[in-house]
Amino acid sequence: MLATQPKGSTKKFIFQIALFVLGYNTLLALIVKPVVSASLQLMLNTTGIQIAFNASILEFFLTLQGMVFGIFYLGLSAILVYYEFSTLVLLVYAYREGQPASLIQTHKNALSAMNSLKKPSVIGFLLYTLLLLPVSQTGLSSSLLHEINIPNFVIGEIMKYSWGGYVILAGGLIIAIAFISTVFILPVWYWRVGALHKRY
Repeated sequence: MLATQPKGSTKKFIFQIALFVLGYNTLLALIVKPVVSASLQLMLNTTGIQIAFNASILEFFLTLQGMVFGIFYLGLSAILVYYEFSTLVLLVYAYREGQPASLIQTHKNALSAMNSLKKPSVIGFLLYTLLLLPVSQTGLSSSLLHEINIPNFVIGEIMKYSWGGYVILAGGLIIAIAFISTVFILPVWYWRVGALHKRY
């Protein structure tokens, strides 16, 4: 049962969510994505590789520069996605408990929650949010990575073989099973992060 919400708290909650989403997406558009693009271009310039074909992408990521960029991008993505989900969860949790917090305090709590990135248990959460949710395309995903599509050339190459259809079907089943088996990751994480709200 939900706690009784104070008068006007629903409007404040909606306003906080909207303000955060607007600010976060603005940050991604004006700072994060340009920095990532500039970093990628810098690394490409040092290798002399021009990504014009799919084979060039693989060639780039097999170089030292490509590996460095990959680690940088994954690390940055982990921090941003964890911060986004933490902030949203804390706002929802505070509203549900009938104890709305300021957006500034929520921001501080979300930053505190990122200490969990040092724990091995966070790997499952990151795989779920950075890989499984975008691949499954259920509509629940981070602002940074909405979806991951398997390149058409990969599917085309697989379908050239007589067993290609079975591989595609098996891949779909694996994604479905993985999604169902990890459906409780977000609810469990919700209560863990929500506990931070009770500390402050």
